[in-house]
Amino acid sequence: MYGSARSLAGGVLTFFAVPAGLALPAAVLWIGAFAAAVVTHRRVCDAAVRTRELDAIKQAHLARMLLAWDGLPPARHTAAEPEHPYASDLDIIGPHGLLRLIDTTTSAAGSARLRDWLLAGTPDSVMIARRQALVAELRPLRTFRDRLTMSARRPAGGEGTLQAWLDDPHSAPPVPLAAPGRACAAGRDQRRAGDRLPVRRGRGTAAVYACRCTSC
Repeated sequence: MYGSARSLAGGVLTFFAVPAGLALPAAVLWIGAFAAAVVTHRRVCDAAVRTRELDAIKQAHLARMLLAWDGLPPARHTAAEPEHPYASDLDIIGPHGLLRLIDTTTSAAGSARLRDWLLAGTPDSVMIARRQALVAELRPLRTFRDRLTMSARRPAGGEGTLQAWLDDPHSAPPVPLAAPGRACAAGRDQRRAGDRLPVRRGRGTAAVYACRCTSC
């Protein structure tokens, strides 16, 4: 904002330096230029924030590929229920568990859902096949998945925009997304059927559903 303050000071000096007949046009031009500078500055700042967020997402992907545990987000679940038949033996839960390695969700509720899927005592073969089909569709859409994650972390328009998109398949998405395809449509169908999670700032339920699909 230092540049904006300097522009403001320059505009004031210009206003008093021009002849009286040109003062009003000069003021209008200066106000327009200042407003354009503010808008441009805001866009540049937003772009810088998005770039940092995307870089963090890419770094987490790389850490998962290399099994670099220090580069992963902290584990949300550190211990399984003692009576679970295989959670501890197979390292499903914990700082070096499977859940932490594949958990790309953006909320505690989404992470808990993925944990429940991994610890399900009686697997549903039909549901597993359906999730695998969704994963297969989302796998090549790397840019889409990353932008979807960013949308979940920073929902444009707040909670209501994402919830409206989730409830109405014909509404506009919260951010421009490239060809979401059948995967997100299936996610909306499942959630309209009653499988809903609370929406809060920094989280998008539709986006998190898709991210959970990539982690199945």
